Amino acid sequence: MSLRQPPVPRTRRAARGAVSVMAAVLIATVAIAALVSIDVGHVFMRQRQLQNMVDLAAMSAAQQLKRADSAANLNAAVLGTVSNIGAKNGYPSGIAMGCATAAGGGADAMTACLGEWDPVNISDARHFGATTDEKKLNAVRVQATQTVPILFVIPGGQGRQLYAEAVASGSPPVAAFSLGSGLLDFTTDSKLLGFLLGNTVTLSALDWQGLVNTTVTLDQLRLKLGVGTVDELLNARLGLQGIYALVLGAANKDSLLSAALGSPPTTLGSSGASAVMTLGQLLNLDVLAPAASSAAQVGLSAASLLVTAAQVANGSSALAVNTSLIPVSVPGLSLTASARVVQPPVTAVGPVRKLGTSPDAWRTTANTSQVGVLLEATLTSPPAISGIANLELKVPLYVEAAKATASLTDLQCAAAPNDRRATFHVSSGLVKACLWDKSRSACADSTPVTIGSVRLLSGLLNDLLGALLGGLLGGSPADVTLTAADNPKQHSTPGTDVTLAPGAHQEVGGTSPVGGLLKNVLALNITANALGQNINLSSVLAPALTQLGALLDAALLQLLPPLGLQLGTADLWLHSIDCNNAELVY
Repeated sequence: MSLRQPPVPRTRRAARGAVSVMAAVLIATVAIAALVSIDVGHVFMRQRQLQNMVDLAAMSAAQQLKRADSAANLNAAVLGTVSNIGAKNGYPSGIAMGCATAAGGGADAMTACLGEWDPVNISDARHFGATTDEKKLNAVRVQATQTVPILFVIPGGQGRQLYAEAVASGSPPVAAFSLGSGLLDFTTDSKLLGFLLGNTVTLSALDWQGLVNTTVTLDQLRLKLGVGTVDELLNARLGLQGIYALVLGAANKDSLLSAALGSPPTTLGSSGASAVMTLGQLLNLDVLAPAASSAAQVGLSAASLLVTAAQVANGSSALAVNTSLIPVSVPGLSLTASARVVQPPVTAVGPVRKLGTSPDAWRTTANTSQVGVLLEATLTSPPAISGIANLELKVPLYVEAAKATASLTDLQCAAAPNDRRATFHVSSGLVKACLWDKSRSACADSTPVTIGSVRLLSGLLNDLLGALLGGLLGGSPADVTLTAADNPKQHSTPGTDVTLAPGAHQEVGGTSPVGGLLKNVLALNITANALGQNINLSSVLAPALTQLGALLDAALLQLLPPLGLQLGTADLWLHSIDCNNAELVY
């Protein structure tokens, strides 16, 4: 019996050889994949570096847009900035000004182009167009190509040319201002809020002055409300108490909430307590990016926001005006007045931008309140007919001031905020006056208005009227109705240009904003009607009406400023100016 083992088959050695070949192929494949990955990663890294360089160059160049004082200096400043960014990032030579679109396959180059960025009027995907018009220049486009070698390439292979582009817009300077807030005559008193809200406001003069001098930004208001965007802030619907809490909270003056609204807040008038509004009703923020981001950082007067919110909350409700402080120099005269805010004032935030030239129109404008005032003067027995008859004149007059406007026409930026300046064109509102027809709640126009009556007392006037009326009155007293047709008048003052520093204010308007308006309106043709007969008494009553009109003209100027309402003049406040840096828009 044999103890030898059977021979091992030779096929196992052949299998070991096959595995070695497969391992070699696998190792080679992994090595090639690794090399390709390194190349791809290198290309992506260089692409990112190139894009970062172009972004930085565009933003740095856009910052020069509001610093250069001429087109030649601007081109030199932009080219120098882009060249400096390229040199610091290792970009080779070939940096120049140029607006031709970079083409692939050519020599590597980086170009900077001055132009206009406008997402509304330019349909290009970048919303950018080259221009030499200095009034439209607001952006810089930078393009760059760079050839990157392939690290692991067979001899004779080529590199890959990369491309990057960026558009940066220099955020235009933005200003925040208001017109007609009434704060010029209200820097030490807060009775206006109490008047508007039908409440007792207990703010001290020091607290109110602090609010006048405090500004809050839209961004601070946004963060306080806890919303993500400025649009969400402007569209959020809040009650008056919510608006006040938001403004005072953003200004770090939460402790003044009860004093500003009255304590407890439930004592507010019905219109104010139930009012719901948005900040968009108080602000004219008609700006586009990138100006919108600057607008979010500009300061708004806390006091102005509180007053405007109170006027919006009050709506157009008639408010009784205290006339007891008006000195009455005419015996027998009494006066009542009520006012309403037809349209509240608006605070504007935005850049300088002209919309048209016929007439000049500007994008960023603020306006005063459109105000209506109803005056009812009662005058009894003037000296002209004293002892003859009991005369009672009841003259209803309505005065309405159209909103005045202030348009932002120029901004001057400086490193120090106090050295910045804004220029406005202020157009005063047209003031109109008329006889008021209570039955129609409108100006009388051609409708006769009853303005008084006469009760005869003596035979002298009986004799006069008897001769005219054929003795129909006899010897007994009689009532005579006085009527007048409307005599509407209007008055306006010319526009003017005003330049202010941040925090400054100026009253704009003529020395006589009413301009004798009511005196002219009361030059009436008055008819007395007795027993169906008409008698013209204009000459008899003219002295009394002339004196009454002059008194009411003066009274108007004293009645309205304490209410934050003005006629024919505009109280312009510049809250702040923001000169923000550039932003990437593509």
